[in-house]
Parts: sequence; structure tokens; C-alpha cells
Amino acid sequence: MGKHKSNEVRQIVIDSFKQAINILEIIGGSVSKRTVNEWIQVFRESGKMKQSFSTGRPPTANNHIIKKKVKRLLNSYSGRQISKKLDLSLRSVVNIRKDLNLKAYKKRKVPLLKPDHIKKRYRFAQWWRKNKKIEFKNHPFMFSIEKIFTVDGGLNKQNHRVYAYSREEADKKGGFYGVMKNPLSVMVWIGLTENGATEPYFVEK
Repeated sequence: MGKHKSNEVRQIVIDSFKQAINILEIIGGSVSKRTVNEWIQVFRESGKMKQSFSTGRPPTANNHIIKKKVKRLLNSYSGRQISKKLDLSLRSVVNIRKDLNLKAYKKRKVPLLKPDHIKKRYRFAQWWRKNKKIEFKNHPFMFSIEKIFTVDGGLNKQNHRVYAYSREEADKKGGFYGVMKNPLSVMVWIGLTENGATEPYFVEK
């Protein structure tokens, strides 16, 4: 009959059959029509609801001790690394993470701003809006893009993740990746106008 269904669903099917209620409308397609007919046939022949039991070897990796170890290592190691450390399969690690209701949140880049930095940025924005609006009003447009390479390295959002129950908890558990205010860096800049692209410029800092 394929994958075993829960006994609760079986009981709903049998009760609906006894009351002559449309079973497929109640279960909403969660169980196939063929499976429902097999359950009803067994009930007609035996007068009892056939209980479902898990087959095969019972799971041993998914116990409370292993769960605690996996939960402790999740924020420091990837799933593959945890599976090697604890001698588990990757599927077991994934199942434990699902049982713990933990989701993977990517770290977010934020500038390491101090209170005086925020005040300076606000004052500069106000000054720019007041003094540069007329100067750039009639100038042609240029689209530009730049990429800054720093000595800090980069954040790989795909690999550096935090496992938590919510975004707020992830932030408390180190969901931010700090970036220095003025690290040693080099910037590559290029622009695009109606006449074509500009040459790339390298700005060291």
C-alpha cells in the first residue's frame, strides 16, 4: 500500500464510512482514493481498523542526547561537518534540525557604525539635498557601479548561516557580520552613459 498513513487519518476515514459521509471531501486529497478504498475493504472484511506500524529498524540517531549535540554545533559547523563529527548521516542531521523547528537564516552585512557616524551621515545628507540639488538638475544621467575589495574578506551568505527559531533570535545569536568602517581597500568603478561605457577606474585607499 506504499507509505504508511497515520492512524488518526485512518480513523477519520472509517468514521466517515460508518456515517456515509463523502470521505474524499473531508481528507482534502491528503490520501489517495486507492488507499481509502483499501482501508475500507479491510474494515469490511475484519470489522476493525488496521493499525499502521513503522517497519524496519527504529531510529537511534534521533534521541535527545544527539539532538542537544547537533543543536550546539549548528551555529559553528555545516551539516556535513556535523555529520562527520558525530558519525551521523547528513539526512539524520537534517531530520534533527527539522524536529527542533530550526530554520537557516543568512547573516546580513551591516556597517559598524558608531553613534557619531550616524550623526555625521545625517548632517551630510541634509547638506547635499540643500546645496547640490540645483547644480545637478540639468546634467545628463550616468549609471555607474563600483566594487570594493577589502582586506576583511567577504561574507559567504550561502555557507555562513545561523540556525534559530526566528530572525530576531538569529540576530541575537550572531546573525550579523560586522564590517570595519575604513578598512584597507581598493575600489573598481565603471560608468555607462548614452555614448557608451567608460574605462574602469581603480581607486586605492
